[in-house]
Amino acid sequence: MADYVDLNDDEEIVDTSLDNKVVINVLDRLHGHVVLDCSALPTSIIVIKAGHVIIKKDNLIAPMPLSLDGTAYAALPDGWSYAGVQFSSRPVKKPLTTVVTRGTVNTKAAPYAYTDAMKTALPHIIFE
Repeated sequence: MADYVDLNDDEEIVDTSLDNKVVINVLDRLHGHVVLDCSALPTSIIVIKAGHVIIKKDNLIAPMPLSLDGTAYAALPDGWSYAGVQFSSRPVKKPLTTVVTRGTVNTKAAPYAYTDAMKTALPHIIFE
């Protein structure tokens, strides 16, 4: 898990124009900011988008793995569970984020389709 995030601004631009359309209501979140372990993401992914499902195992918190082409979620890895959804779009190399655990997500604006298993495992998030 990455326990260091370089906060120096190197003028990287992240498109956040859909963020407030994806996560439309936040009632609760994991306390404090979280540093995500992004080691399982394909190297073609440079931004973790708002609404991305976040998973956890022991002390690790990570974005849900994606298919090799980066167009859909892969299977939940063994031993991991669903933690919430990403609040805002963040660069993979600066994975300091907020994880929403209770709120509302607009599935039509989300970066990837949510499975029934995800929706069931995150009962405090309304997927509409």
